[in-house]
Amino acid sequence: MKYAPVVIPTLCRDIHLARALESLAANSWAYLTDVYIVLDYPPSESYVQGYRKVCRYLDAFDSSCFKSFTVLKRDQNYGPGLNAIDALDNVIAPKYDRWIFSEDDLEFAPNFIEYMDKCLEAYEDDEAIQAVCGYSYPLEWKHSDGVTAFLTQATYSAWGTGQWREKSRATREAIKEKKYLLVNAERAFDTGIVDKMINGRKAEYIAYVAFGSGKRAMEQVTDVSIGPYLTLSGKSVVVPIVSKVRNNGFDGSGINCSGIESPTGKHSLDYDYANQPFDQSDSFNLVEESDDRCVVDNNRLLNDFLYVPPRIRQLQKLGESIYFHFGIKGCMVSRRTYLFLRKIYRTLKRIK
Repeated sequence: MKYAPVVIPTLCRDIHLARALESLAANSWAYLTDVYIVLDYPPSESYVQGYRKVCRYLDAFDSSCFKSFTVLKRDQNYGPGLNAIDALDNVIAPKYDRWIFSEDDLEFAPNFIEYMDKCLEAYEDDEAIQAVCGYSYPLEWKHSDGVTAFLTQATYSAWGTGQWREKSRATREAIKEKKYLLVNAERAFDTGIVDKMINGRKAEYIAYVAFGSGKRAMEQVTDVSIGPYLTLSGKSVVVPIVSKVRNNGFDGSGINCSGIESPTGKHSLDYDYANQPFDQSDSFNLVEESDDRCVVDNNRLLNDFLYVPPRIRQLQKLGESIYFHFGIKGCMVSRRTYLFLRKIYRTLKRIK
């Protein structure tokens, strides 16, 4: 078996990073694992104090539990996206054919690494499997007795993922360079593939096609773009029945997850992720779900849980109406018009 390295970009969140590394160090397979911390340089003075705390923490951290422990320290600011991509492309990919990627605000189950390595090994040669997700939503998944993981096209969580080098490259080329989601829009609408997407991803995709909404996220490899990409390409991801990850980043400290005050658990933007129960087992045995009825039930659970902002729902309805009356060509016209008007608006706003 091959053992994937763990790659964690970071900058200034020392408490989050400590929780991530200490939970990773407690993994039963930590001693088999190379760990890479990719430390970006502060973009401004406001980040310096946190950055220095991270540096001191890493200097004092006992990494003897890992096979190896490497800190890649930047001498200039790369930004969160480039910091990660550059490390994967120029340090990790030349040496490894798979990796486990995580943000610094995640906390890991004791069997997280074993789960990842076993799934990466099991599905390595299966071109229909895009990635391995470590996170699982806090839902009562329908599953057969003894099942520990299932395959899905419905959603993709980037909170701790296992990736293969060649599959990752192919996906980036398709989404970013070939604009796969836009190029395949006519097929998605005309054949009804778009209706197979869960509600949230369907709404985001239609808003993107008809109006260019979320263009930046949809034309990069993100959890937003991977969702519709899975359905359009017929690929799936592996998801554990019990989450191997807990996200501590909904405290307003990051750039992607805003703070959630007084969560009630009604939907995905109203849940207390920092206190989500996750797996406490020391070992993992892969048993894949084979009952297709569970897929339908689980998609229904996701539809009820994943929140869709009212603005996106409105754009979805308008986009569906444009397609109904004018077809995909009408959607392309509305898209170009919307993006053009938005560009003018932003230009005028800057001038003022």
